[in-house]
Amino acid sequence: RGQVFPVYFYLKKSGRGQTVRQVYGTVEMYITKKSTADSINKLLIRSLDLNKNNILDRPFYKEDEYIYVLGKKKKITRDPLFKNNNEYFFISDKCKDPLSVYKKMFISYLKNRMLVLGKMMHHDLSSYRIQSAIFLTYFGCIIPSRKTFKFDFRLFAYKEEILDSVLIHEIAHIDHLNHSKDFYNLVYHYCPDYDILDSLIKEGRFDG
Repeated sequence: RGQVFPVYFYLKKSGRGQTVRQVYGTVEMYITKKSTADSINKLLIRSLDLNKNNILDRPFYKEDEYIYVLGKKKKITRDPLFKNNNEYFFISDKCKDPLSVYKKMFISYLKNRMLVLGKMMHHDLSSYRIQSAIFLTYFGCIIPSRKTFKFDFRLFAYKEEILDSVLIHEIAHIDHLNHSKDFYNLVYHYCPDYDILDSLIKEGRFDG
C-alpha cells in the first residue's frame, strides 16, 4: 500500500483465535501463543484489503513530536513560553508521561461534555462516574448498575462532533441496553450523521 505503519501485538488471554483492529491511526493485532508468522501475515493482508480507506501511518500521538486534541494536531513542547499557545501541547519538565496529562484533560473535558449531552437527551448524569484508559475492543461502554461510563482516552484525538457520536451512543444505552432498532433510532435522533462519524473514527480521521 506504500505505507509504513506501526503494528501493535497483544496476547489474548483466552488463547483462542486471532483478530486485527485498525484504529487511532494504527493497527492492533490480538494473537495467541499458537499464532504463526504466516497466519498473522495473512490476517493482516486481508484486513488491509477490506479497509483500504483507513489511515494507518498517522497515530494520534508521536512522542516528543505531536498529539491530536479534538481534531487539532498540536506540537508537543516543554517551553513555558508556549504554555498558553493553542498550537502547542505544553508538558512541564517534571512530567515523565505526557499521556497522563492528556488523560486528565480528557476526563475534565468529558465531565462537562457529558452533562451537556445528557441534558440534551433528558438524563441527569451528574451522579455518574467517568473513567478512561486504553481499551482493546471498544471505544466506550456504560455499566448502568455502577452508574459508570468508560471511554478510551485516545478518542480525545477526534474533533468534537466525531467524539460526540460515541458519547451519545453510550448515553443512549441508559434507555436501551442492547443494540436494538429502538436504540439506533434514539442515537440517530440525536446524531443524524452517526454512521458517517463512526466511519471517520474507524478510518482514523481525527480532523474529520
